[in-house]
Amino acid sequence: MMLLIYGDLMQYYPLFIDTSKTNILIIGAGQVASRKLTLLARTQAQITVIAPQISTEIETLSSTGRIQLYQREVCLTDIDPHYQLIYIATSNTALQGQLTKQANSLGIWVNVVDAPLLCDFITPAIIDRNKLVVAISTAGVAPVFASSLRAQIEAMLDSKLSLLLDFVAQKRAEIQAYYQSVSERRAFWRYFFKQNGQQFNDATLALFEQAKIEQSETSQIYIIDTLRPVNSLPIGILPVLQSIDQIVFDVNTAPAILEFVRRDAHRYDISELASVSLLDGMTLILAQKDQIPKLTNQYPQAALLAEQFQY
Repeated sequence: MMLLIYGDLMQYYPLFIDTSKTNILIIGAGQVASRKLTLLARTQAQITVIAPQISTEIETLSSTGRIQLYQREVCLTDIDPHYQLIYIATSNTALQGQLTKQANSLGIWVNVVDAPLLCDFITPAIIDRNKLVVAISTAGVAPVFASSLRAQIEAMLDSKLSLLLDFVAQKRAEIQAYYQSVSERRAFWRYFFKQNGQQFNDATLALFEQAKIEQSETSQIYIIDTLRPVNSLPIGILPVLQSIDQIVFDVNTAPAILEFVRRDAHRYDISELASVSLLDGMTLILAQKDQIPKLTNQYPQAALLAEQFQY
């Protein structure tokens, strides 16, 4: 498998943190701090708030035991090593710098409201559907646009999607026992979601059982002209690219289409094609236009992916 670096370098790398193991300190209890706390309170994190003045919402969270509240001014000794994340929401610039320096000396990640140069992390716009969480970030450049995009994606998601994912979670062990290989399991779930979509109703269980009987897709080979501009590819291709298990291409070219392929797909150089098992999952071959006729003759089962969607 090839290790490749392509495209612009990311300033912010997205991570999902197990909040059941996380201690968070919030310094300040103004409007911005309250907004962050509203979301954080929905996690399993242990949350401590230190602020001289507090809102009604924060007082309620304290009275119910959801947060630990110290209603006083913060001091440097409050920056304790047992915290993994700290949010600083105070307008005192000098204090921000002192607290951040203390946290950094202890290896604690800090988010300072309205001070991106002091931040070790930022909070993205979030869509929460229980097990499905979508995070959207513009690297802090255009948070209003991120919020607008979040609203558009929210409108696309079925209201019962969380129930569907609970159902899938219950069925994972059954499918792991039913199918021996990872590629067979991926093929099953692709078929099931294609038939079921986002719905969760009386038909979902029937479609699940039907998928175990009907799905037979265990391998498929696709070919795309590696020189074709990405913006000329039909949008219908994108779901297929996200289903690719392995991709074969000239690693010296690192075509832009790689950005649209599953990041955990195995990547091979075109020189290794003869040794790649094309019977295991979905394979994408990126080849120059003059190489495609030879490949289609060599692999008659292969499909010219873009032609299936009619340019």
